[in-house]
Amino acid sequence: PSALARFNPDGTLEVWLPNQAPDMFRADIAKRTGLSIEQITLHSPLLGGFFGRHFLYDSANPYPQAIALAKAVGRPIKLIWSREEEFVRDV
Repeated sequence: PSALARFNPDGTLEVWLPNQAPDMFRADIAKRTGLSIEQITLHSPLLGGFFGRHFLYDSANPYPQAIALAKAVGRPIKLIWSREEEFVRDV
C-alpha cells in the first residue's frame, strides 16, 4: 500500500509508510498534524517500497492524504495510489 494512517483513542497517530528517513518523516508528520513526535509511531517496512521516491514533496507523498482522511472519518485509512498515480506524482 502507498500509506496507512490510524488515529488511536489515546490521541496518538500511527502511520505505515515506506521511507528511508523515519526521523525526518516523523518530524514532518508532527508539523502537519500539530502532534508531538512522541505521539507519532511511524512503521517502516524492513525492505522496499521507497526506491528514492516519496521524499518530503507534498505531491509525491500519499501520507498527508491518508492522515487527513483518517482524521476526517475517524477510522483507519489504507490509501493505495495506482502505479500511474505513483509515477505521475513523482515527476
